[in-house]
Amino acid sequence: MSLATGTKLGPYEVTGAIGAGGMGEVYRARDTRLGRDVAIKILPEAFARDAERMARLRREAQVLASLNHPNIAAIYGFEDSSNVHALVMELVEGPTLAERIRGGTGVPARADLKVAATESVRSSAIPLEEALPIARQICEALEYAHERGIIHRDLKPANVKVTPDGAVKILDFGLAKALEGEAAAADISSSPTISRMATQAGIILGTAAYMSPEQAKGKAVDRRTDIWAFGCVLYEMLTGKMAFSGETVTDTLAAVIRAEPDWTLLPKDTPTHVRVLLQRCLKKDAKQRLRDIGDARIALEEVLSGAAKEQMASASASRPVWRRALPWAVAALCALVAAGLAAYLYFGRATGGNSGNVTLDVSLPDGVSVLTRDAPSVALSPDGKEIVFMGAKGTASQLYRRSLDEPDARPIAGTENGLSPFFSPDGKWIGFFADGKLKKIPADGGTAQILADAPNQRGGSWTPDGTIIFSPEYSAGLMEISDSGGAPKQIIAPDQSKGERTYRWPNVLPNGKGAIFTAGMSNSAASYDDAEIAVYSFSTKKIRVLTHGDMAIYSPAGYLLYYRAGALFAAPFNESRMEITGEAVQLPEHAGDDPTSGATYVAVAEDGTMAYLRGGTDTSARLVAITDRKGEPHVLSLPARGYSIPRFSPDGKRLLLIVNGTSNSMVSGQGDLWIYDFGSGGLSRLTFDTDNDYAAWSADGTNIYFDSSRGQGGNLYVKRSDGTGNERPVLSNEGGGFFDPDSVSPDGKFIAFTQPGGALGTLGTVTLGGTPAAKILKRNAGAAVFSPDGHYIAYGSYQSGAYQIFVDTFPMGGGEWQISVDGGALPKWSKGGRELVYYDSPQNRMMAVDVQLKPTFHAGPPRPLFNLSAAEFAAMQTNPEVDYDVSADGEKFVFLQSSGGAEHPTATLSVRLNLPAEIRALMQK
Repeated sequence: MSLATGTKLGPYEVTGAIGAGGMGEVYRARDTRLGRDVAIKILPEAFARDAERMARLRREAQVLASLNHPNIAAIYGFEDSSNVHALVMELVEGPTLAERIRGGTGVPARADLKVAATESVRSSAIPLEEALPIARQICEALEYAHERGIIHRDLKPANVKVTPDGAVKILDFGLAKALEGEAAAADISSSPTISRMATQAGIILGTAAYMSPEQAKGKAVDRRTDIWAFGCVLYEMLTGKMAFSGETVTDTLAAVIRAEPDWTLLPKDTPTHVRVLLQRCLKKDAKQRLRDIGDARIALEEVLSGAAKEQMASASASRPVWRRALPWAVAALCALVAAGLAAYLYFGRATGGNSGNVTLDVSLPDGVSVLTRDAPSVALSPDGKEIVFMGAKGTASQLYRRSLDEPDARPIAGTENGLSPFFSPDGKWIGFFADGKLKKIPADGGTAQILADAPNQRGGSWTPDGTIIFSPEYSAGLMEISDSGGAPKQIIAPDQSKGERTYRWPNVLPNGKGAIFTAGMSNSAASYDDAEIAVYSFSTKKIRVLTHGDMAIYSPAGYLLYYRAGALFAAPFNESRMEITGEAVQLPEHAGDDPTSGATYVAVAEDGTMAYLRGGTDTSARLVAITDRKGEPHVLSLPARGYSIPRFSPDGKRLLLIVNGTSNSMVSGQGDLWIYDFGSGGLSRLTFDTDNDYAAWSADGTNIYFDSSRGQGGNLYVKRSDGTGNERPVLSNEGGGFFDPDSVSPDGKFIAFTQPGGALGTLGTVTLGGTPAAKILKRNAGAAVFSPDGHYIAYGSYQSGAYQIFVDTFPMGGGEWQISVDGGALPKWSKGGRELVYYDSPQNRMMAVDVQLKPTFHAGPPRPLFNLSAAEFAAMQTNPEVDYDVSADGEKFVFLQSSGGAEHPTATLSVRLNLPAEIRALMQK
């Protein structure tokens, strides 16, 4: 149906024709209500007569209308008038990419659909310096939509416009699914731009040249189809030619399924990173294809910024770049055995020594770093052929897998936020922790299965009979659970009467007779150097202390590896008798550990091969930044140190900080209390024993309550904030646990505290005045803060199945309201109690909720305030003691920043090939 100029559709008046495509004719129109120009897409009559399809289109359009991104043309609504069914969309000026490639803006809008069948239309490549910024913007649009579960399905040059100022707008986002319906999964003819109806209208090619192989075969599609189409578009921009073409639809689809692009057509100066990106986007097998368009965006940004080091910018595109030869690093490697050579070719740089020691540094995908946290970061399969490590790309983290017979490490889908990986004895499963749960996933890919709650995990290990031994949180001890699921059961728990406070990092012996673990002691809370490394016998139910240090791992070659005082040690160990049988030797490898948890970044295989991390462990030297409500930070002129627990004074003029007093490395969040004065810029010390942790101001700002591990006489103390007088104990440590003060009530009569233990912790209050007494208010909750009027208390809790923010009356029990919707942590009151803010960890952003306290409590919907910077995110994620605060007026936030500004601490992942021989040589000296 053609519309004449002046035709009115509701409030829209047609002012001219724009063009036509597979999904209808497009007109320019004027919105007489809002006074703006829009694009009107008239749907084909055959579609409009299909009531079911139109209903589906309306539903999909409602979802698509929610897309709000500068690189996606918006959908404004539907218009039905006089038997005309139309979509109202944002009007985007400028040519399409198809028009630019096929000869400029003067080419008709439908020329791209017929170019494969004619030579009359000239084509030209877009210069690299113009093409890459366009490609990056396409990636940004796709990434935004994919994160919301929306796939374009019909990406091609004709659906990409470039405005006169260089901005990219993607058209027809998601309409392919809306129009084609569910039949597309089984019948390719239902594709709206190559359907039988479209063919009758003279629209021959177009979509077919950009279809992914799975789409061309009529199979179900996912976001990897858009990644394929993106690769086709980028190739065409750089070469001026379609990656796949033919004289007919059938010929084109056959080329998509069987042919390879002519890589020699790429410009000689195409950066290597771009060549690799194209090859990964255009893998026929969707499982081998680039999995996330965000990875493509990052690769392009690195090229555009110059960060990518292009070593082979003009390398031949006729072979995959990763197959290029790697330079030898040390001449001594010529004497390596064949297995060592093969490992070198795949892993990267090798180093050797006079003793024949061989260490291989593992190469990582572009933009990926090994993540060091308060957990073991690396695992080796029992046969030593597979490495799994905690990887980070930007602010996103998940587990990655690297095989000796593969050139690249690949992310393991379903392991987002994964920690502490470990293999099953047969190497077929990977256990890990994520989002407060113990999970397992097939080693060769599949669906992750939740086995048990583990909100603050401290490691796991598999027994030969299919049981997993794990520590679900700081002080719960060791639990066991069948790897097929069921209820977890307690095995052993810390004996507080002996000063034990935590059992963690279990490592089951290969013979299944027992498990080695680390027992942290209350009198050594600031360091794991003197923690006990012990072994538990499954048959006798007895514990034997073996030595002292951090996490320990048994090597089936007959050695116990453990970390202590900054060095890695090996001691001969008899597995049957479960005892050390000789003197330990110090190894030259500089493996890292995390002092906050005692985790060691080391893994060993049955043949003695060792994987370990070097560097990346000095993660807690931080800067202090004051941020406004837009997320713009101002870094204070303070040296980078081990800052923790920042707290604004009630009047906002001072800032309380826990500062490690001995080095830049924070140890378990412990240190001394310091106060920064915003007026003078001075930082003054308040305590002098380095055993303090967690602190809260009194409502009038005169006192500071804090937790301390000094002695056994008490652990909740108070001191005047002006520094006068001595600190004095408030509550004795009768239960052997810690009381971490979170908030002081406005009237000064109560302290809300979190006591570590249980699934999350225990929320309680200490009554001040007279004889102080602790009262438990709620299990599996913590981080509680009093409202400014003292009538309410906000806190975090797992009670709904996910960690959420709640508000209850105080005293508790008078009412309870869930505040967060999609998860939240660390609530804070601001604006005199008119607002609650909290941290949304999954989205790495601050959220705000408008609330009213009188006459009754009421909360509005959560809304985002701002995203944390990469440096703030790194500080928040690398130490659980680190958080933030907001001033009473809600105008200022304080965050700690990673001092290097890096998104994640960097570390080198290395593999040691002949460790047993090295240990034997050291023991013989």
